[in-house]
Amino acid sequence: MKTEFDDFDFPNWMHPPNRIQLAEFLQSASVEERHAVALSWNYDQGYEAPAWICSRPDCDRGTAVRVLWGLHPEFGLEQILNGAELDGFFKNDADLITLIVNRALAGNYEIANLSSNGFPLDYEVHEYQQSLTKLAPEKQPWKIVAKFMGQVQGREVDLSGYQGGIPFVLQNRFYEQSVVENKTPQSELSSGFISKLWKRFVK
Repeated sequence: MKTEFDDFDFPNWMHPPNRIQLAEFLQSASVEERHAVALSWNYDQGYEAPAWICSRPDCDRGTAVRVLWGLHPEFGLEQILNGAELDGFFKNDADLITLIVNRALAGNYEIANLSSNGFPLDYEVHEYQQSLTKLAPEKQPWKIVAKFMGQVQGREVDLSGYQGGIPFVLQNRFYEQSVVENKTPQSELSSGFISKLWKRFVK
């Protein structure tokens, strides 16, 4: 059924006051709630929220695996093989992939209670492995650990209460606030990879 949110412009939801409310929600959210945000996230809103979630010590492996393969590292390797630089259009994806891969290599994501929702697919893993063999070691941007090379068969979390990563409780607030003219300077709306707002939460 069509709702008032269906045609709403998601990026407008993420002006600074809304970003702060989302940050506060995530700080007190459960692992399952953060998982739902990450799996339903709309990356047009930036990369800060999934980066923050995947940086938490209690982040479930199912969350991290789903975020990682949802960013398609196999595609990134293919671009390198074709002569592209990862600091181009793929940079934000590459940065978040690197964050997760490095944390996995450091021994994080040992808890695996939540499902990765069907990711990765077999062909994605195959393409990643095939591309990796064609790259010299010094040109390999990521070495994904074995425990991230298959699906996590954990508990599935209901995503129906989230749209574009935003829980409905916040969507209602954001929609009401959007009715008021937003006079925030455009320069304050740009986010980058992990903005100053989110850096205070990422330890």
